[in-house]
Amino acid sequence: MKFKRGLGIFLFLIGIFILISSQSGMTGNVVSDRVSAVSSILGLVFIIGGIGLMMGQRDLIDLEYIVNGANKQKDSIFVVDADGAIKYKSKLVKKMRDFKGEIRIPSMVLEELKEDSGVMKQLKELEKKKVIRYVNGTPRYKEISENVLKETPKYKSYFVLKELLLDPKKAKKMSRIEFKPYRKEYLKILGKYLRKERDCIKKNISKEQFILRELDQHYDLKDKEVEADTEVLAVALSEARKRHNANILSEDRHLKQAVNLIKSKYKLIGSFLHCPEFREVY
Repeated sequence: MKFKRGLGIFLFLIGIFILISSQSGMTGNVVSDRVSAVSSILGLVFIIGGIGLMMGQRDLIDLEYIVNGANKQKDSIFVVDADGAIKYKSKLVKKMRDFKGEIRIPSMVLEELKEDSGVMKQLKELEKKKVIRYVNGTPRYKEISENVLKETPKYKSYFVLKELLLDPKKAKKMSRIEFKPYRKEYLKILGKYLRKERDCIKKNISKEQFILRELDQHYDLKDKEVEADTEVLAVALSEARKRHNANILSEDRHLKQAVNLIKSKYKLIGSFLHCPEFREVY
């Protein structure tokens, strides 16, 4: 799991050594400019390659590890999100059949999964071995979930950026400190629009339409995705309320932020709510 990171550190250290050595020979004498330049470039290549490996996408954790963690809990269930099923689809049957509890799949998530025949095949196989319930979140918990999701940093950032991009005067009124968290994405999206403004005019795409499309792609907060997140959290909350350990199988940052908010505000119900990490934490 951590091989890439280890290799990255090794390459980084080798690069540093080559870069230092390129400035002088082992005896301390200055080497030729040509050799020094080649060595410097080689050293930089190793350093950049090492940093790239260290900062690259973290390795996916084996689903068996997540299932084993859930099996240690009392009255544990899994609430499956679409990205969770898709990420692990080739291993769902093999790994989840060892899970001692039940599996819940919200109806909105099921609609998304129907578009992936590989996942649906895995679920049908899993139905023969495990208790899978296709459920709807109750209106009460849907309302709670919707309100919590609106409090997440991801959701707030989306709406602040939307407001600033559609009304640049508001950005000018913000102090430098207030604007700092949004500056990078603001300039990125605005710059992209300015570069494609002529094409947008030709294709009859308004500035508002372009900005909303870019924000949706970046934050993945389209209505369909938000409704699915709301239902996943609602189902998990209803189970946690019964003091069942509800494990949300999802890599969605929006859901993880919502779970952390609930844990910080509502200690008791939060203690039964879990969103296991999908990837190695370095």
